[in-house]
Amino acid sequence: LNETVRLVAVEDRFAFGHVERTTPWLTGTAAASLVAMFAVEVAAGGATNEDTLVRLGALSGSAIIHDGEVWRLGSFMLLHYGAVHLLFNTLGLIVLGPFVERFLGRAAFTLIYVVSGLLGGALFVVRVWQGLAGDALLVGASGAIMGLAGALAASLWWGARRERALSARRRFSVVIGVLGLQLVLDAILPAVSMLAHASGIFAGAAIAAAWLRAFGPTS
Repeated sequence: LNETVRLVAVEDRFAFGHVERTTPWLTGTAAASLVAMFAVEVAAGGATNEDTLVRLGALSGSAIIHDGEVWRLGSFMLLHYGAVHLLFNTLGLIVLGPFVERFLGRAAFTLIYVVSGLLGGALFVVRVWQGLAGDALLVGASGAIMGLAGALAASLWWGARRERALSARRRFSVVIGVLGLQLVLDAILPAVSMLAHASGIFAGAAIAAAWLRAFGPTS
């Protein structure tokens, strides 16, 4: 009986619709910060006004390379170009964040979110510096959110291999399919930064895998 209860609990922890035992307040705080910053954008001149976005911290290669405004590597993740951009990123955060925060813990969640977002911005600047891409304005938390997606995939893979959870294996297949579709869309849509998304996924998966090897899950 005890083994049956354990197996049911293992399957449940990786299943879709799992009921959270702890409040994912970091996810909620991150989502609220994006919405609050969007309100600032609107009040400051408009969320699709490039001058406003530059003043508030949009990332550009020249601002880092020539002006030394390194702080933009962090601020650009709080800004969004219009309501649709904000909506998709906030929904992604709300869908992906709670599992990562619960399963890996708040310290890992923070590390994954910040590093994944920073990596995409830093690689963008390097490409501009090396002359591999033209300069442009970059805004959005999508790199950080893709980091959470990568972390989710790594966590589900861990659950499938280590815990032998069928729910983790099924959910992993779905997540990989969605991520693959996302990268295909990134390649088609010129306004979307495939570099930020791909690097975010890689960073999130790598950090989550290393974290699980070192510390294991928190739940």
